[in-house]
Amino acid sequence: MNAFNRVVILLLALLVGAASLLLLLVNFGVISPSDLNYYTGYRSAVDAFSRLSPQGVSPASRAIIAIVALVVAVIGLALLLRELSVVRNPREVVVDDTPGRELRISSGAVAKLAGQAARAAGASSPRVSLRWHRGAFEVRCDVACPMGIKLADYGEGIKTRVAQELQLQRVPVRRVLVVLSEVSKKR
Repeated sequence: MNAFNRVVILLLALLVGAASLLLLLVNFGVISPSDLNYYTGYRSAVDAFSRLSPQGVSPASRAIIAIVALVVAVIGLALLLRELSVVRNPREVVVDDTPGRELRISSGAVAKLAGQAARAAGASSPRVSLRWHRGAFEVRCDVACPMGIKLADYGEGIKTRVAQELQLQRVPVRRVLVVLSEVSKKR
């Protein structure tokens, strides 16, 4: 999603949240419709809100209006939080941005590169997951470790090999984490 779409969704979420909050405040008599007109200047909106003021609506209708406003506010908040989250993995990462030689690599290819590097370092069945954080990948390799070896040396060897391979390919890597998750009987 490009930046313009994100800005539009952020503004829409803020507008939905503000409108539902105003509806709740007018519904419960915290803000009078005349005060709303004074601050906003929108006479038609104030007339619509004044019909919802506590004097003109039954208690059952006020409860329904409050529930609807709360649901709309929660939807607006969910949209806002969804757009503000920055933990998404990009589909592609720029490896070389030299004009005329632009090169991109997909996150799936990065995961396969890391998996192959872990296999080359001696891992039998690595499971690789990626996380994009502040302009670089955080790579996690879950590896089954064989019996009868030094775990620290085994994990460090895999970590070093994966980091070297990804740096050789100019993939931005923040951290490589190797998790020795289970013991296999193969060596």
